[in-house]
Amino acid sequence: MQGLKKENKQLKKDKEALETDIQVLRALRTAELKKEQRELEGGLGDGLGSLEDTYLQMKKLLRSFRSSIEEIVLEDPGESGNYPDCAICYEELSKDTAATFPCEHIFHMTCIRELDRHAKEQEQRANRNLACPTCRQNWDLSEVLYVTRTASEQWQELIEIATEWAQMDTRRDDVDWTSDKTSEPSFIENDMESDDSEEEQVATGKAQGERSREGEPTAPRTPPRSQKRRRLEELAAARSAKKQKR
Repeated sequence: MQGLKKENKQLKKDKEALETDIQVLRALRTAELKKEQRELEGGLGDGLGSLEDTYLQMKKLLRSFRSSIEEIVLEDPGESGNYPDCAICYEELSKDTAATFPCEHIFHMTCIRELDRHAKEQEQRANRNLACPTCRQNWDLSEVLYVTRTASEQWQELIEIATEWAQMDTRRDDVDWTSDKTSEPSFIENDMESDDSEEEQVATGKAQGERSREGEPTAPRTPPRSQKRRRLEELAAARSAKKQKR
């Protein structure tokens, strides 16, 4: 009786341990499934996005690239380490103070506003247009915008966009190449395989051996040498016939 009780206790322990292991495995499996789901929902970030997601993401990158390349930026500091000077006050420009007309001529925003105020006081214009001090084109004051980035910062952003585009384009090409490879047979490989099989059949008589094993009747083949010999005999007979006629 005591032996049975010990066995029952051991069985209960084993059962509990097994149930614990099963729960752990289920938890691990659930975590793995959730991870796979997150990767699938990650779309283009993991190279698993749909074609529509790829199109939208690439379209977004194109808009960002165009917006960045059309942005008017401040020139980088020269050899002296200073930014260019404002053509109105001849003070050094900076990202915090520089502003640009649509014609891409950059001045201090305070100088532009002072120029606008002075023009109003002198009544030199009948409307709100302000002439650029460099090219003298007239612009509305609302078209004057702050310059927020330098040329090097713009270039860095363009490189990042181009890199992301290249990665997406490479992933798309890999997917297209894989799908084409799995869906369409390679005619070059097929031709090579067919040529190899024909050579093997001619060299070893494989085709004839397979048909004979299957019980199918095979037509006798005349060896190439027999054909040449027959042809020579026919030519010799024709020559002898001509000699007899003479």
